[in-house]
Amino acid sequence: MSIVYDPSKTPQEMADAAGVSLTEVRNFLQRNSFDYRADRATYLREQVEEFFDKNPEATEKEALEALKMSLPTIKKYLRLSFSGAETCSQKQKKKSVRQRGLSVGNTDGEILRDIINIYLPKRRTFDCDLTFGRGEFYAGGLQVPKHRYDKYLFDGKGSKKHPALSLDEAYGLPDGCFESVVIDLPISIDNSDSGVNAFKSLNGMFDSYHDMLSLASRLLKKGGILVFKTSDFVLRNDSEAMFSGQWATDHAIDYALELGFDLTDRFILARRQSLQTRGSMKIRTGLKHGYFLIFTKIQ
Repeated sequence: MSIVYDPSKTPQEMADAAGVSLTEVRNFLQRNSFDYRADRATYLREQVEEFFDKNPEATEKEALEALKMSLPTIKKYLRLSFSGAETCSQKQKKKSVRQRGLSVGNTDGEILRDIINIYLPKRRTFDCDLTFGRGEFYAGGLQVPKHRYDKYLFDGKGSKKHPALSLDEAYGLPDGCFESVVIDLPISIDNSDSGVNAFKSLNGMFDSYHDMLSLASRLLKKGGILVFKTSDFVLRNDSEAMFSGQWATDHAIDYALELGFDLTDRFILARRQSLQTRGSMKIRTGLKHGYFLIFTKIQ
């Protein structure tokens, strides 16, 4: 049985569930670059918040029995939740980011269905996909959006049953015309093959982040939902043997907040293999896991 990343469990519980050793789980976390401490802290804090939201008059003893946490842990997250204290991430961003959920899925389709069930319960799919491509997101049977756009139309090699329109046409749409939008940009850097599957540079990728987030902000109604898929990765420059963390997720969140979005939720797409691209500069993008960021337009 394979190891399933689950911040609601301790490493030992993940090991027991997979029938492997604790050492194997620790190696798995390190190999896949999971920030278990941060994700675990988010989970524990949410459990404390949810308990006291539902039981505002509860005593610490009652919380101790219900949550199965130590008293210092409960007190710590009570202080963070209700005293106005900031988390480390919030201090770095100097913005308040509300994170209500942390869920893990093994496929795009599984996560997208969960998002629809939670945030669009009266809908069968999203209003608009600005990066429809060949429709891979919907290959598992999920209904395709009515409004489909993409920068690259694949010269007839895309989805014949559900063709996309040029992204240029999306820029001509009126403001506030959608209640939900999906964006899934490439997450590879390859200076020799910029286009459908990769960007030439980090700056090129971040410029696209800005352009697409700005477009989505304009097209969404107030209260609308944006699903933005991204990943965190490390760039390796073989010629200099240097490593540098490029937290694309943080970049997307920062810019979305500036545009008037609220980070409502995030889903982790657990990957068992890394993706790699090769360019003349010998820069590789090692992808370990992805995020579906759920934003709500509040301005």
